[in-house]
Amino acid sequence: LLASLSIRKGEIYGQSIDSGRADLAVNNRGIRISTFILERDKSILRGTGWIGFDGEFKYTIKAEGLRIENLDIVSDRFPNIKGNASIELSGTGTFTKPQILGGISISGLSYQGSDIGDARIEVWTQAEDLDFKAMINDRLTAKGKVGLKDSLPVAADINLTEMPVGIFLDLVHPELPSRVSATTSGSISINGNLADTKSIHADILLANLNIDISGYQMRNDKKISIEIKGEEVRIVSLSFRGEGTSINIKGGLIARNELNIFVEGEADLSLLKLFTRDIALSKGKAVFALTVSDKWEDPKI
Repeated sequence: LLASLSIRKGEIYGQSIDSGRADLAVNNRGIRISTFILERDKSILRGTGWIGFDGEFKYTIKAEGLRIENLDIVSDRFPNIKGNASIELSGTGTFTKPQILGGISISGLSYQGSDIGDARIEVWTQAEDLDFKAMINDRLTAKGKVGLKDSLPVAADINLTEMPVGIFLDLVHPELPSRVSATTSGSISINGNLADTKSIHADILLANLNIDISGYQMRNDKKISIEIKGEEVRIVSLSFRGEGTSINIKGGLIARNELNIFVEGEADLSLLKLFTRDIALSKGKAVFALTVSDKWEDPKI
């Protein structure tokens, strides 16, 4: 039995596509996919495969010039990230014991027009885990594993060296990257289950964090320690110094939901530009102690 399937516009596993095609051949042993093609804008994904009725499979997937902003899983969370990806991925085995090998290379990776660098991600199966390693030039290296179980247990270690953090600031508030530029060096440790994101626990330890707020520069005066459990963020140690400025921050938040942060110290009034665009010029120094709490969209100070 031979068949050809076409999709003009639709969605596959949450990914929007403009068109798709698959050429199939079915016999008493299984289904052979001689060609499948998925297109979105100018991004094209091609592959071949075999699915046996005994549970075995084999596939290869390749893509060149795949624009990562066309991937819904990326653009929905980070609409300002761009880059061109090439993918090489192959797999064999059974659905209970798959063997996977491949890699993704991303060139021209940028965020809000600022260059991040070239990235490379490699994946392979080992025992019952999917191991991976990743790098962005010499700014970020990561390695870890995801268990091939229903809960998808994950463990990963990330090291940062003068890494731009605009993409992380966007997680706190979408307007921050346009007002603040920053680089950091340190480490992040992640554990939990990908099937239940509320179970994910991250420990962030940063040796250096350099911040520029509209030309005013600050940096941390001791190691920064932050704990994340699901959507809850707890600030263990966070303090900054700049010319005429010393700030200490404590407390925590639930991302895009609630705030409960205590800020104290003294600051150059030029920092007010961080909170409002209406102030173009300010001089002087303020001594303060304040609490920012209540709902994310309408905090009380």
